Amino acid sequence: NQGALDEELNEEDRASLLSLLQAFGPLGAENFGGGSSEEYTYYGSTRTGCDPDPNNRRTPNTFYKCEVPEAMSFEQLLRSEFWREGFYSPVEFEWQPTLFQPVGGMDMIVEGFLRHIGHLIIYNAPVVDIDVQDDGVSVTYLDGASEVTETADYCVSNIPCPVLNRISNNFAPDFAQAVQRTKFASACKVGWQCNTRFWESNKNEIYGGISWTDDMIEQIWYPSNDYFSQKGTLTGAYIHDGYLEGDPKPATEFGKLTLSRRLIVAKQGGARLHEEFKDDSIVPTALGLSIAWQYVPFLEGSWPLWGLNQHDNLDYRRLLLPDRRFYVVGDQASTLPGWQEGAMMSAEHVVELIAGLKPHEIPDDTGAPSTRKSVRGYGR
Repeated sequence: NQGALDEELNEEDRASLLSLLQAFGPLGAENFGGGSSEEYTYYGSTRTGCDPDPNNRRTPNTFYKCEVPEAMSFEQLLRSEFWREGFYSPVEFEWQPTLFQPVGGMDMIVEGFLRHIGHLIIYNAPVVDIDVQDDGVSVTYLDGASEVTETADYCVSNIPCPVLNRISNNFAPDFAQAVQRTKFASACKVGWQCNTRFWESNKNEIYGGISWTDDMIEQIWYPSNDYFSQKGTLTGAYIHDGYLEGDPKPATEFGKLTLSRRLIVAKQGGARLHEEFKDDSIVPTALGLSIAWQYVPFLEGSWPLWGLNQHDNLDYRRLLLPDRRFYVVGDQASTLPGWQEGAMMSAEHVVELIAGLKPHEIPDDTGAPSTRKSVRGYGR
């Protein structure tokens, strides 16, 4: 409004831009029932919640409407550095709000498959050798102390590449190199079974969603089910490593801690936001759980690290096509690393290749996705 863009905009465009800023801001007292339409001052917004009434009761109530709380100063806003975390994540297509979820949790998707093909699954059978031929694949696995070899026309493998790389095989050199260079990230979580849903109290009024912190725990996830019931579970930490050279590696460091120490650290971090974490009768330490994906056998990581190494485009393209009749699937071979949707997308791709529904060709402009963007959101 001080003429800084007069050389860029004509009068009509200038008025439109100011109108956009005024609505998006929101700027001007007119947004709150008074003032001039030409005013571009920020007075605060009820988008951040409501101010209490003179008796410090929550508004709106029968006597007082929702009043605008005191706005943060520009200096406070800059010091908060809110944009460095997940503030913009809901804007990204990977992070849209959940519309549906399986009753009983995500494991119910697996249970659905088991009802149909569970009788075909062999458990506790680590693969020790893969022999790929032009007309089929032989896979040898352990059945107790014995080795068993099965041969099929095709093999579709969702073994993570760092694990697959260590299995004896006769992969073609370029395929073996792509498998060997595909690395996985470290990530950790902590889960709490809470005796009360304190986050849904009148003080907190949180129903689902995420709180972002600058503590090591990084995030707290609130359940979007069973509202107002007695107990509930929280994701009390979701910790990622930085992706760039020299970035901190909190997930790596947290994963090295013992379970008891992880729970102590996570409780201390949670208490910075919710004092209820200090009360063991509300958040029992004995009911805490933790996982570090980098230490899970036969997984050894959370998701593939694409978009950082000079060979990523070449390796990603190679994994999208088979070595003769051996195919790789999973989020490690999709444009959505770190997401179940990416794993499904990859499986669909391989089925189409085997069925002849698409050619065994990769478009020339295909490149590796950015794991950093897919997993951490915009700008991470």
